[in-house]
Amino acid sequence: MAVPAAVFGRGDIASKQLEKANLLTSGIGLPLPAVAVDFNAMRLGTQEITRWGMRPEIMETIADFFCRVLVQKENSEKLKSAVIEFRKEFQKLHYIRA
Repeated sequence: MAVPAAVFGRGDIASKQLEKANLLTSGIGLPLPAVAVDFNAMRLGTQEITRWGMRPEIMETIADFFCRVLVQKENSEKLKSAVIEFRKEFQKLHYIRA
């Protein structure tokens, strides 16, 4: 899934901010207006979160983490421990071939 990122400071910039909170995304270009020296969007690995067993009802928590970093400008380093704690529930891979 791709999300326009110009309002969050551009794709790679937003991705690097999220990475400090242990939330991994990447910059990607979409057919939208370009931004200077960066991607105009972020790619979210929805396949990966599904593979780790995260169901639709969990997505609100993940969206809240993103909101806290990108919209509310919460300190990413401080949020990292909460993200790590949340992730402890999801240690078993799903939907893979044996």
